[in-house]
Amino acid sequence: MEKLETLSEVPWTWALSNRYKIKITIIALAILPLIALFSQRVSAAYAPAPGDLVKGSLSAVYYVTADGKRLAFPNEATYFSWYANFNAVKTIDDSDLAALPLIGLATIRPGVKIIKTETDPKVYAVAHGGTLRWITTETLAQMIFGADWLSKIAIIPDSFLASYKYGIDITGPGQYWWVKERDASPNITTDMDPSKSLDATAPSSPPPPATTPPPATTASTGPTKKNVLFILWDPKRPQDPAPDKMTLQRVIYGPTPSVADYYKTESNNNVEIVNAGILGWYAADKPPEHYWSDDPLIHGKDGFKTGAAERLAEAVKKAGVDFNFKKYDTNGDGTLTVNELAVFVVIPATGDPVDDIANVYSAEDPARAPMVVDGITLNAVGELYVGTPLGERTEFGAMIHCFAKFIFGLTDEPISNGAFSLLSDPHTDLFIDPYDRVSLGWLKPKVVPKVQEESVQQIVANGSAIRIDRDQPGGPALGNEYFLIENRERGNYDNALPDTGLAVWDVGGANATLVRLVNVFPADDTQALWHIGGDTSVNIARELHWSDGARSGVRLLNLGSPDAVMGFNLEKKIITADDLLPQASPIQ
Repeated sequence: MEKLETLSEVPWTWALSNRYKIKITIIALAILPLIALFSQRVSAAYAPAPGDLVKGSLSAVYYVTADGKRLAFPNEATYFSWYANFNAVKTIDDSDLAALPLIGLATIRPGVKIIKTETDPKVYAVAHGGTLRWITTETLAQMIFGADWLSKIAIIPDSFLASYKYGIDITGPGQYWWVKERDASPNITTDMDPSKSLDATAPSSPPPPATTPPPATTASTGPTKKNVLFILWDPKRPQDPAPDKMTLQRVIYGPTPSVADYYKTESNNNVEIVNAGILGWYAADKPPEHYWSDDPLIHGKDGFKTGAAERLAEAVKKAGVDFNFKKYDTNGDGTLTVNELAVFVVIPATGDPVDDIANVYSAEDPARAPMVVDGITLNAVGELYVGTPLGERTEFGAMIHCFAKFIFGLTDEPISNGAFSLLSDPHTDLFIDPYDRVSLGWLKPKVVPKVQEESVQQIVANGSAIRIDRDQPGGPALGNEYFLIENRERGNYDNALPDTGLAVWDVGGANATLVRLVNVFPADDTQALWHIGGDTSVNIARELHWSDGARSGVRLLNLGSPDAVMGFNLEKKIITADDLLPQASPIQ
């Protein structure tokens, strides 16, 4: 099979004529002579007006531009994307027509048709100014243009492409809406005006050759792009049917809630999850029990010692037939890193979902051999075991947890005072703790001055934080320890929170990786956060203490009710050397 140089799920562009058995006829260059029957004859000398439709003695129709020039309609598909009939066409003298310089061909109106050329299997949506945006999967084509999307295809000769330009690929939901594109170009004059574009920043140059890999990240002014490939592999276990692929795609890339939207929200728009493809379902080559056994008699001489290694290897090799892994080796070193392309293998399984990170090998016996596809070494993949039907939260939680560990390099941390982080309660929709978000550059807390005796009003919005460093009299911060105060409210995500309000985290201390939720009532997660009316409010007057029990001089006063924006007074008293001695009853 020829490899796809695309991000599509299956070789679906090939299926336009095979799977669907449709026939699409390329329309001739000139508008049919029938137009002449409906055109208006202009008797006097013609004075060109922007937006006029004109023709001479022949059948071809032209559009008069704002600067007194003309564009030719190359075919009926283009003309009827703008006009319902020929009633407005004016017939003028050939000399008057020749006085209007011909500057090119009109392009199809945005949002009305899907474009395909004679030789390119890809299909494109049309955006402002004749911009072609590749629709990378059949699923996206259906989501954007409906179940009858095939009927909207217009095939154009390759020679027409000079009139178009290429824009950004459509790789996920919400990136193109045909109604907005159509309405933003009510006429050709508006469509030719770059300032009217819905996306004036779209590139105007053709896409790079297929051998050129896409960048792993965008420029510093935009979000970091993380290319993600999902390989769906089905061992055909009767008790574990494969989840619906469309539903799986919605959980990953659909509207809120989705994995892609979670990381867009959690990162404060610093991360964009890019759909590099969802391949499969691929059927296993052997009986299911083969892949869940480490018995050498079962594996025989197949090159593996464990079923776990064999199922991952088989999934990757099957995907290698349909996907160009080499395309994503951006630094050309022959090894695919997670920053270039994160590969996840999805396997159907009943019960609670499971996520893991695993090394992948092409063989284990007599020795482990690296997995090489397209001449590129792939060392590790994320593993996801999800069931049918897909749960609204559990599978979603497993996916975002696996992303956090595999793509962003985070580790699970047992937090002593309850489950308030995805990394301590992995199969939920909880946000990641603020310490890790700061380390990833997603959260930039406001730093409170080290010396502050008076009580100062503070405002903390959902998604922001305040940092209070530990002071040492006459010197710098002690042990790089600090408090992070964030506002946690349930919303599109974080619905698994047992409590809402201000979360106070103690970071650092003797153990640099310590993340401790400061909590008055460690036995009751429903009273762990700080807000008026909660049981914690009775002890608000007590100071926060550092991890070694030393006083911090920090108190939270006059707290408001839990809300998207919470106000409170922060008191930070100067602590003397004597105050650094451990106290009998710190807030833990």
